[in-house]
Amino acid sequence: MARRIFARLADPASKLPMPDRDFRLFPAAGMTVDADDPFWMACLADGSVVEASPPEEGAEKVPASPNATSPKTKR
Repeated sequence: MARRIFARLADPASKLPMPDRDFRLFPAAGMTVDADDPFWMACLADGSVVEASPPEEGAEKVPASPNATSPKTKR
């Protein structure tokens, strides 16, 4: 079973390509990773990423569409 944790870069200025995601760079805001995956285990062990608290719900969220924040009405 996967052990999901929220992780952030130990050094926000560093770049970490993710081989399991087509080598996209690890986001500066952090993300949830599988701490039991060998790649993430190595990154946690060498200090490239550190376990962190996830951002608060609703922080810096952008609505998916302009109507996302307006209440829906029935017709």
